[in-house]
Amino acid sequence: MYSDQDVRRLRLLREVAAAGRAIGQVAPLSTEELEVLAREDRQEGSTPSDNGRYEGLSHSASGLLDECMDAVLGMDGSKLERVLTRSALALSMEELIEGVLVPLLRRVGEMWHGGQLGPGQEHLATAVIRRFLGWLIGNAEGETGPEMVFATPAGHVHELGALLAAATAAGEGWRVIYAGPDLPADEIGRVVRAKSASAVALSAVYGREDPQSLIRELQMLRETLPLHVNILVGGGSAQESLSGREIPGIRLLADLAEFRDAIRSRSP
Repeated sequence: MYSDQDVRRLRLLREVAAAGRAIGQVAPLSTEELEVLAREDRQEGSTPSDNGRYEGLSHSASGLLDECMDAVLGMDGSKLERVLTRSALALSMEELIEGVLVPLLRRVGEMWHGGQLGPGQEHLATAVIRRFLGWLIGNAEGETGPEMVFATPAGHVHELGALLAAATAAGEGWRVIYAGPDLPADEIGRVVRAKSASAVALSAVYGREDPQSLIRELQMLRETLPLHVNILVGGGSAQESLSGREIPGIRLLADLAEFRDAIRSRSP
């Protein structure tokens, strides 16, 4: 019933999964990619640590980041996706996000603004990263943890910050409900109430020029939700709009590291 190739692949899947990887992460890889992982494992003598993180791999975050940038510059979306998948297998969630994804997005943005990347390269990279983050969230989120809704407020269409936050939360055991970008307060509130979520996280990176619009949206959201529902907000636009100002019941976070610390107890 099984060909020699099938048996070879099944043995490789068993080997790389036994080293501490989730089967859902390695199953999409090609047989050739599985062979590379298995060979590296044998050479490095790597084993999963007590806390489940896979250590001792030869790929550093900086090296993987360089590979990602090479793929972006070469407009090779397939290569970029493969390198990101390898990064997810080789690094902890925190290392993956802070060491690869965040600096990758920063470099792409800076090079695009500086004219070193064309719109096609920037759009390709963004599309691959968005798809990868969706896959990452699906593989990492907990099955029994509390639920958190992620979105961007009305007027804010840049969603990668929200997706990075969602991946961070999934890695901490939260169940993620991604509502999407550019949502008015009443729609976000509707999702939160429908799912009985215990928290909502908003990313406001670039938005309308009027900073008061974000403040109004946050105030409306706070008014429409029960006080036990925590509202967390981050991003450059949020920092500018809320600088020196407090909205009762709204928690402003400086970066993903602060967001991770806030949700680690599963009660932000």
